[in-house]
Amino acid sequence: MRCSIAMIMLLICGCGVSVTPNPDPVDFKGSLSLNGEPAKDLKLNFQPVETGLPAVVPVKDGVFEAKLTPGKYTWYVTQGASDKTLQGISTEFLEGSMARIIDIQPGTELKFVMD
Repeated sequence: MRCSIAMIMLLICGCGVSVTPNPDPVDFKGSLSLNGEPAKDLKLNFQPVETGLPAVVPVKDGVFEAKLTPGKYTWYVTQGASDKTLQGISTEFLEGSMARIIDIQPGTELKFVMD
């Protein structure tokens, strides 16, 4: 009897859980400049705005490439190997901003300018 009640409750409440997996990550690349020069030794952080997964991507000599789940992201930079890497960077680029939303899709090529 208890088993029958449990089964009825599952049917009434809905026992199916729908799980939608994240899409496969896609390749993307881009460049990052600081005051007109290629940015060196920084980390570019991507924070999802809707769906997606956060990521931290190294920037070497002003270029980067990685894989990321497609979706909308905001971005900001963090230090590389030393504190000196953040010198001269405006504080607006040190945290995510809804004014800097990008859409990552297959083959996206980004160009970030921090002036």
